[in-house]
Amino acid sequence: MHDQIDLPFDDDARPDGLTLWRQERETAKLELCRKSGLPVGHSVEVTLAQGVVLRGLLKLTSRELTKENDRNTLEFEVDQVAFRLGEVRQVLRTD
Repeated sequence: MHDQIDLPFDDDARPDGLTLWRQERETAKLELCRKSGLPVGHSVEVTLAQGVVLRGLLKLTSRELTKENDRNTLEFEVDQVAFRLGEVRQVLRTD
């Protein structure tokens, strides 16, 4: 007879699938932020193409994060106002 192998379901040293997914998503967000050239996570003044000026913390809010993301489809937010990168005329870092 063969001995049954025990699977380490209670091994807390290894991250679970959800934790790994979250880490990969955060890494993807950071890479997209770097590629966008915008100071995500910093205080900014953003002027949109329509002339609206937003002031506050710049956040990346795109839900779909893929390697195929077009720069103009990335979604951001400042002071609870959402906009796409393609709508941005100017960004000034204020911190």
